Amino acid sequence: MGVINLIGRAAARSIEKSVAADADDGWWISGNFFNDSLAWGYTSSAKMSAWIRWTGITIPIGTTIKSAIIRVKLYALSGTCAANYYFNDVNNAVAPTNETQANALVKTTAYTSQTLSSTGTKDIDVKT
Repeated sequence: MGVINLIGRAAARSIEKSVAADADDGWWISGNFFNDSLAWGYTSSAKMSAWIRWTGITIPIGTTIKSAIIRVKLYALSGTCAANYYFNDVNNAVAPTNETQANALVKTTAYTSQTLSSTGTKDIDVKT
């Protein structure tokens, strides 16, 4: 689930939208690509990256997203997970279908860092 706070030409408003685990969500690690589940963090040798794509949201041109709260539920964790959260900096994001496309996604310069150390529901507040 994500909550996006929008400021633009219209009055400020919020959008609340959940995602389903399908081809719009996935993760990759060097040499492996999965578009049917979510995972992120580090293994002993490489960084895992993930994407979540919300569909059916129209954000008018000229609107600034001031913050976005992403709520995730961690089911398993070994040790701690340090993560950086970015957004795809394009007008009409598409879900990558392979590792090359995933690595080529244009990220926002703004991001939020968080270290996760326990399972359960977590709110990640990404501000611009």
